[in-house]
Amino acid sequence: MYTSRRGLLVTLAALLAMTLAVASCTAATVRTVTLVAAGVLGDDAFFDIGAGNLMNVIAGAGGAVAGDRAGLYGGTTRSTQCSKKKLITYLKNNPDKAAAWADVLGMDVADIPGRVGKLTSVVLRRDVLVKNHGYRKGGSTAFHALLQAGIAVLVDSTGTPVVKCDCGNPLLPPDGDVDIDRAKYKGKKWKHFSRKKVAVIEEGDEQPSIKLAQLDPETGQATGEAFDRPTGTEGEQDSAPTPTPNPDETPTPCPASTDPQATTLSPCPEPSEPTDDPTDPPADAPTDVPTDSPTDSPTGDPAASDSPSPDPST
Repeated sequence: MYTSRRGLLVTLAALLAMTLAVASCTAATVRTVTLVAAGVLGDDAFFDIGAGNLMNVIAGAGGAVAGDRAGLYGGTTRSTQCSKKKLITYLKNNPDKAAAWADVLGMDVADIPGRVGKLTSVVLRRDVLVKNHGYRKGGSTAFHALLQAGIAVLVDSTGTPVVKCDCGNPLLPPDGDVDIDRAKYKGKKWKHFSRKKVAVIEEGDEQPSIKLAQLDPETGQATGEAFDRPTGTEGEQDSAPTPTPNPDETPTPCPASTDPQATTLSPCPEPSEPTDDPTDPPADAPTDVPTDSPTDSPTGDPAASDSPSPDPST
């Protein structure tokens, strides 16, 4: 009887150790997220397409948001920051990169022109977490990246980002186990960077057009007007801009609310936070990219005003 009880205790101890080991492996992973500022190509760019980005766009609220939400993206009527023609032509003339590019998006190389043709040029109005893909040594590289508001992207009919316009990098939604609060943010932080403003764009319903906030191309600020851009177009079919209530003022549940029925104006109130973001360990950061740097704008990014005017979208 004594031997049996002792054996049972040993077995239970072993099971407990195995359970703890499995739990530690399945918990949210502490990922490294590369910061990519507006106007910066980023690491391992597929190519430099020469597309423009809007500088000084102040990011809206963080958290999950549907890609079909009106005013989530911005732009300027009859104008585009992306060139789908240049992207298609470049990939056609560089078959190795085209193969890697198509593989990321799960498609055949022959389908690239048709797929790209259906995408729509928009400008991010939030700092968006994505799974970015570059090109190095004959194949694609994958890394999580935070794209700063103001970066131009191509989105599909559900509002999901598919391509970073200035470098042609294909984009996918971030992995589900990324812990935004515990992630190591690698790279130079822009002036208004905040972990609380990290947004994740979820697939929305397919839409025949995207309602974009009209942005001033000089200041990057919303003008208080909006316009419709038919999906798959590059500005030539934009509707005339019309005054509109701030789309971000539509009542939506706050992520922090414990009451599923509770609603409040978005963006949700943010708790106070330290002015300095915690220093991130540089263990896995490349030697040429600092892991902890001042919060001023990156080189080449026009300095934002010390007291920026509030963005009506936030």
